[in-house]
Amino acid sequence: MEISSFVLLLTLAAALFQLLPPAAARQNYSGLSSLNCAASDELAPSPAFLYTCNGLNRSCQSFLIFRSTLDYSSPAEIAELTSSDAAKIAEFNAIADDPSSGFELGKDVIVPVTCSCSGDGERYYRANTSFTVTRAAGTYYVASTVLFDGLATCAAIRRGNPIPDRELKPGMKIQVPLRCACPSADGLYYLHNFTKPAYVHQDIKTSNVLLNSDLRAKITNFSLARSAAAARDTNVTVHLVGTRGYMAPEYVETGEITPKIDVYAFGVVLLELITGKEAVLVARNGKETLLSTTVVSLAEKGGLEEALTSYVDANMGETGVEMALPLFRLSLACLRRESETRPNMEEVVSSLVKILTDLRRLRSFGDDSSTDRSVIPLRRASRNENDWSVETASW
Repeated sequence: MEISSFVLLLTLAAALFQLLPPAAARQNYSGLSSLNCAASDELAPSPAFLYTCNGLNRSCQSFLIFRSTLDYSSPAEIAELTSSDAAKIAEFNAIADDPSSGFELGKDVIVPVTCSCSGDGERYYRANTSFTVTRAAGTYYVASTVLFDGLATCAAIRRGNPIPDRELKPGMKIQVPLRCACPSADGLYYLHNFTKPAYVHQDIKTSNVLLNSDLRAKITNFSLARSAAAARDTNVTVHLVGTRGYMAPEYVETGEITPKIDVYAFGVVLLELITGKEAVLVARNGKETLLSTTVVSLAEKGGLEEALTSYVDANMGETGVEMALPLFRLSLACLRRESETRPNMEEVVSSLVKILTDLRRLRSFGDDSSTDRSVIPLRRASRNENDWSVETASW
C-alpha cells in the first residue's frame, strides 16, 4: 500500500473522533497563508489567522503537536511556552515516571490545551499563551514560524498586539493565540466527552460509518445510544443489543454498558481497515469466528508482526505492514479483555494525533528517516516484552 493510501486509511479512522490537529474538522487548510503577516479577514474569516468557531462547543480540551527544540525540550519548558500543564504533557507523552528526562531534539510532543472561542469577535478558536521577546525571536514572523513552529500565525499574533514589528524589543511580553479547534457534534469522541451526561453509542461498526464526498467519516444510527449514567443506574442490561463481532466481552457476559464498549468496537473497526477482512470470518465449511478473537490470539502467541503479517491487507506490501504496526498496536489496546485496561477516547485521540502526524511527515519527505517512532502514549497493561499495549519505547 502506498504511503498516501495508508494515510487515507488512518484519516478515516481518525475521523470517527472528529480528530482535529493538525487540521480541524471542516476547516480550510491554511498552507502558506499562515506566513502572511499582512493577511486580512475583513470580508470573511481566513485560515491565515486561526480555525473558525464552527462547532457547538465554545470551549474544550484540545491537543497541539509541538516539535521539541534545544530551548524547549522538557514538559516544564514546553508548558511554560504554551501555557499548558507540565504534568499532563508528561502523562500524554508517556514520560510521567521521569518527566525531568525531557524529549529528544525534534520530537513531536502532544500538548493538551484549553481551546475556546474568544477574541476577534469570537470568530476563531484559540489557546492563549504569551511570550517574552528575545533577540533570536524578535519579530512576529519569527515567533510564529520558528519559535511556535506554525502553531500560531503571524497575522493572528500581529493583530493581538498593538506594538509594530519594528518597535519590538527584548524583554517585551506579547500575547500569542495558538491555533486549535473543538470537535463538532457528530463524533464519537464528542459523544463520550462533551455531552452531558456522556452517551454510549452501543453499535459502532463499519456499516454505521458513512463517508461524504470529501471522505469525511460520519457516525450514523444512534438508535441504540443511551446515557452512561442511566446504564449505571440500571446496573446491567438483560436484553443484549448490538452487532456480533463488535460487542465487548463484558457487555456480552454481564450486560455492562460503559464508554469502553465503544472503544472495543472501534478496535474492531481498526482491524477491519488494516486487514481488509470483516468482523466475522466465515470458513468454507460455514464455521464463523470473530476477527478480533483470532487476531488477538495470534498476537499473544506469536507476536505483533507475525499476527499483522498473517492478517494484513495484501495490498499493503512490506512497507505498509511496517507503517500499519503502530495502528495495529492501538487496535489491540482497544481490544483488551479487561475494560479498565483499555484506553479511553481521549487517549485514543492523542495516539491517533501522533500516528497521523508521523505518517504525514513520512509522506512529505518520502522515506523512513523522517518519521519518529518513539512513543504512543497509552498506559502499559503489563511489563512483558511481548505485551502489545501501545506504550512501548520502540518498534
